[in-house]
Amino acid sequence: MKNKSNYLYIGLLGLAVVVFVYFMSKQGNLATQGNGCGVNAYSAFGQAPSGAWVDLTSAYQSETVAKFPFEVPEDLQEKYGEIKYRAYSNAVNEVQYIDAEGNKTLQLDKAYTCDGSEIYELNEKYRAVLTKDINGCEVIEYGDGEKVNVAMWADGDYSYGLICSAGMDTEEAEALIAELK
Repeated sequence: MKNKSNYLYIGLLGLAVVVFVYFMSKQGNLATQGNGCGVNAYSAFGQAPSGAWVDLTSAYQSETVAKFPFEVPEDLQEKYGEIKYRAYSNAVNEVQYIDAEGNKTLQLDKAYTCDGSEIYELNEKYRAVLTKDINGCEVIEYGDGEKVNVAMWADGDYSYGLICSAGMDTEEAEALIAELK
């Protein structure tokens, strides 16, 4: 009887290990953990368990956490307010601009997505959705036809995004998009 108990215990333990490994390979997505593929910039849920949003004080710190650089023009701070850096571990490098009242006026994102997938989930409706070619990248602009509120595009393994709460003149938005690296 004792031998049957041992075999049963070992069998259950083995089954538990197999179930755990299967679960982690499918739900935990071990194949893409650490490389940032499939990032949604607004939701840390469903991402690699080691990832977290971190508020930072410099572009260098943001690059260190995200594991890649994000170059933004220096003159934006004059128009859009105080700069705030954020990063999501190994996946997203974000720059926000905050006005004197504490409102976010502009948000710029660069995410390592491997396949150029969109990084924002839009729930709002916009009067105009335009597709433009800027520096060889297909950019989707959302706004009212004169101003751009949201823009998304991909370049290689990276996806980019721009959100301007008040809307940005189309020419200004397209010039900014062309500069982001």
